[in-house]
Amino acid sequence: IESGDYLYDQCPAIRDGQWVRLESEYWARKKGGSAMLSGSGLILPREAALGFGYELWQFKKIGMGYWLIRNKAFNPQEKALDVMNSSGQNYPLTMSNTNGSPPKFSGQYWRCAATDRAGEIRLYNRFLSEERSVDTYPNIGKAIMSESGYFAAQYWRVVPL
Repeated sequence: IESGDYLYDQCPAIRDGQWVRLESEYWARKKGGSAMLSGSGLILPREAALGFGYELWQFKKIGMGYWLIRNKAFNPQEKALDVMNSSGQNYPLTMSNTNGSPPKFSGQYWRCAATDRAGEIRLYNRFLSEERSVDTYPNIGKAIMSESGYFAAQYWRVVPL
């Protein structure tokens, strides 16, 4: 039986239980500064996010190479990053109850994948598989899950605190 734990090696910048920021290089270039994924599902400039915890994420190993991703501003003991089941649309991100440990919803099981750009990763989940990755709508900075590819808005830099 394969454990899948080798998949954690895809993202050496992520440590179990550590708080990090997820910075979007695409939005940083577009907005001319540092831009981060927030728990509200929006891409925020660094100065707008600081102080409330919206930009702080914790990755917790839950086995088989999957992570539970929590946000500091959204009751991290009870809620985790998830995907709205919105068939036919680009699936928006949300924070939802974990309903125990391990979580009960496949949208809360996340993996990261190395990219062709050093220091940047893609994030995908069990619900949508690696065919869709965390991305953003162009021009509005709303986080969604869209078809995986070599798109700059799907590349995230992990910044440890």
